[in-house]
Amino acid sequence: MNLITMRRTMVSEASQSFILSLPLIASNLVRSATGFVGTLMVAHLGKTTLDAMALGSAVFFTLIVFFFGILNAVSVLVSQHFGAQDHEGVRKAVSQGFILAILVSVPMYFIIFISPFVFRFTHESPEIIQLATLYLHTISLAILPFSFLIVMNQFLVGMSKTRVVLLINLLQVPIEILFTYLFVYGRFGIPKFGIAGVGYAFAVVFTLAAICNALYIHKSKYRSFNIFENFGKINPDYLLELIKIGWPIGCLSVIEVALFATITFFMGEIGADPLAAYQILNQYIGPSIMIIFALSQVATIRVGQAVGRNDRPAVKRAAYVNMLLGAIFMLVLWVIFIGFSKQWIGLDINVNDPKNKGLIHYAILFFVLGGISQFFDCFRFITIGALRGLKDTDKPMRISLVSFWLIGFPCAYVFAFTLQAGAAGCYYGILIGVISGLVLQLRQLKKILNQADLKKIYAVNA
Repeated sequence: MNLITMRRTMVSEASQSFILSLPLIASNLVRSATGFVGTLMVAHLGKTTLDAMALGSAVFFTLIVFFFGILNAVSVLVSQHFGAQDHEGVRKAVSQGFILAILVSVPMYFIIFISPFVFRFTHESPEIIQLATLYLHTISLAILPFSFLIVMNQFLVGMSKTRVVLLINLLQVPIEILFTYLFVYGRFGIPKFGIAGVGYAFAVVFTLAAICNALYIHKSKYRSFNIFENFGKINPDYLLELIKIGWPIGCLSVIEVALFATITFFMGEIGADPLAAYQILNQYIGPSIMIIFALSQVATIRVGQAVGRNDRPAVKRAAYVNMLLGAIFMLVLWVIFIGFSKQWIGLDINVNDPKNKGLIHYAILFFVLGGISQFFDCFRFITIGALRGLKDTDKPMRISLVSFWLIGFPCAYVFAFTLQAGAAGCYYGILIGVISGLVLQLRQLKKILNQADLKKIYAVNA
């Protein structure tokens, strides 16, 4: 391949990945609006209710991260079969995705059922525990329809139909917000359910959305894939393949969420100002995380489709071009966050009040350190996305466990408390963990790109 041809293929890959990424980024940002608005509505019911939602959400969010992370395996198989133009393989992958959705819902219901017994070991008041239990019981009604929605979403994403996913979310999210308002406060003849209204609203909207999505797919041009054919019939090979791919994805998500939850505890131990500053940073770091997730998923799609075509140069191109796109996105965000950090902080607190001097100092410091960490983390997560497209999910999970908990966590503790670097020390530890994880993930990706048999990767239960 001459230089001109190589340049054209690189530009083409960058263009296609960019076009795919924008709807996914927008979709993730739109989706995050529901939780933000829902929290605001519950906050108006009082501090006790808000505390109860925080307690219940801690359980529910962890479950979502783990069990629905498993369902991301659907897009991996769909992308590979779609790249190979194997409609039958796409159908089998999605039909078994629905089976997997039912299977992962069972332990979620069980954990939610036993959560009230676990809450008794906390120091929360009986009223908060009662409200948190009510919140979990009602929102559990949304689990099964939401899991079906995830599968249909992964079907569309795996075929690069990211614009359709964005359109669905643009239609669905405003309805979720409206129904949450109606059920929480009680309007137009609907009783006031308070915190339980969040769960009821999600259950109603997700059920309607699942039905509407199924009808749309069945009646649209996507009906040729027959994803609802033999619904409920188990295909052991494809089901086991989904579990094999998805289980480590769910574990990896929990590994990372658990570390940052622990860092929050460290910040609280160091002082009130660092903890508040850390919360302010997390408020603004959320959008960048949504962008990273989207870019990682695009890497999975493009690599997976190239694997299906048995096109090794395209696999390499998709992996490295998406890393370059991620670097560009994060550099732009980094400039926006760091260059205007004081203005962002001013949206939460009075930056002219001398009492907030310490808080402002920590917040600006965290914007800088957090920006650096996010830049490297973007590379790491896109590398993980590329590895997922190659069906390698177990090794990235193990690497994340080592880099975050055997390297990052001890370093954060030593820097923060032993070496007395304080709150900044926590971020030094995170940064070391992220960079070490990036190096190990890149090494794993390079190894597979150069040595792996793509036909063997593509084969189910190879």
